[in-house]
Amino acid sequence: MPSDLTNLVNALVADDPLSTITAKASPELLEETVSRDTETAINDEMLLDEHGHTRGMKSYVVLPILESIGAWQRRYREALHTLQMTQDRVTAELSYEAERQRLNADRKAKETAALNEHTTQPRYKELANRVTVTDKRYKDMLAENRGKIPHGYSRLYYIVPLMLVGLSEWFINYPTFREAYAPFFAMAATVIIAISFAAASHFHGLGLKQRLRMFNKSVDHRERIQMIAVIGLVTFFFLVALGTVTYERYGFISAQFGLSNGLGPDVLGNGRATESVEGRLLQTVILNILVWFAGCLVSYFFHDPIPNFNEARLDAQRAQDELEKFDRQFIARKEQIAAQFFEAEAALDSRAREQSEQLRTIRGLRERLLNSRVNVLRAASQQINANLAAYRNALVTGATRQRRNLVFGPNKIGLTQFNTERLEFPAAELQAYFPES
Repeated sequence: MPSDLTNLVNALVADDPLSTITAKASPELLEETVSRDTETAINDEMLLDEHGHTRGMKSYVVLPILESIGAWQRRYREALHTLQMTQDRVTAELSYEAERQRLNADRKAKETAALNEHTTQPRYKELANRVTVTDKRYKDMLAENRGKIPHGYSRLYYIVPLMLVGLSEWFINYPTFREAYAPFFAMAATVIIAISFAAASHFHGLGLKQRLRMFNKSVDHRERIQMIAVIGLVTFFFLVALGTVTYERYGFISAQFGLSNGLGPDVLGNGRATESVEGRLLQTVILNILVWFAGCLVSYFFHDPIPNFNEARLDAQRAQDELEKFDRQFIARKEQIAAQFFEAEAALDSRAREQSEQLRTIRGLRERLLNSRVNVLRAASQQINANLAAYRNALVTGATRQRRNLVFGPNKIGLTQFNTERLEFPAAELQAYFPES
C-alpha cells in the first residue's frame, strides 16, 4: 500500500497543471481576445469586476488557469482522502493493547491448565505430602533447638575417630590376650573388646549430649525406655569388657612378676622393676578409660542435642530435591508456553514497527502533497499576474493604435492611469478557490 501511495503522490507532484495553459497560449489568441474585449466596450467604457479585471482578462487569463488547477485539485483531494483513510486505518491498527491483553490472558490460561494437570498427578501429591511432613518435622526440631541448625558433619569424620578408639584398644590389650590364648582367640577377644569400647564411647557420648531430650515430657515413654535400655546394655558390655581386660591384665602382670622375681621389664617399656602389680594394672585401666573417654568426647561433639536432627534436615532436603526434579517437566512446559508467547509478541512488535514505518511514510507523503499544493498555487498566482500584465499591455497598445479613448470602471479612469494600476489576482481568493482539504 505505501508503494502505491508513493507512486500516486509522485505522479501528482510531478504533474504541472499550468503546462497545458502555456501550451495553448499564443499571440493570435491574445490579440483576438483583446479585440473582442475592446468591441464590447459601450461608448468607449469598459466594465471591470471587483478585482479590476475586464471580461477578456477573466476569460483569457484567470478562468483557464482556475479550470486547470481545479482538475489538478480534484486529483489532489482524492489522493489526500486516500492518504487520510490509510493513515486512519494504520493508526487504528497500531494500537495492539487488546491483542497483547489477549496474548497475556491466553498465556496465563495455558500456564494454569499445565499447573493443574501437573499438581493433580498422584506422584506429585505423594512428593508434595512428603515435603510437607519432612519439612514440618525438621522445623519442629529446629524450633526445639532454639533455631540452631544441626552440625551436619560427615559420618566419615565420626567413623575414623571411633576406629582409632578400637585400634587403640587393640594395641593396649592384644599383648595381654596373646600371652594367654592362641592367636585366633586372642585376636577375636581383642576385637570384641575394641567393639565394646567403641560402642560404649558412641552411646555414652550420645546419651550425654541428648540427656535433656531423653527426659523431655514430649518424648514418648516407650522411646525413652528404649534409649535407656540401649545405653544400659552397652554400659553392661563395656563394664564386662573393662573387667575382662583388667582381669587378664592382672594375670599377665602377675605372671611376669612371678617369672622375673619382680624385676622383669615393663610391658609398656618402662623397665621399672620395683613397680607393684597394682600400679602397673592401674596404668592399663587408666589407659582404657582414657581411650573410652576420648571416644565419648568425639561422640558428644559430633551429635546434636536432638536425636536424628541432621537426618531430619537431610530427609527434608531430599524430599524437596525430589519434588523439584519432578517439577522440571512442568517448568519445561511453562518455558515452552513462554517461548510461544514471546514469539507471538515479537511478531506483534514487528507488525507494530512496520505499521509505524508506514505511518511515517504516509505522513511524509501528506506533507509532500500539501507542499505541492502550495507550490502549484504560488505558481498559478505568478502566472495569472504575469498574464494579466501581458493582457493589459496588449489591451492598452491596441486601444492606442485604434485611437480609442477607453475609460475603465465606474471611476472612468483613462488608459494611462489604467496602465499604472496594480493589477493582480488576490492570493487569498485563489486559496479560497482551492482549500487545503
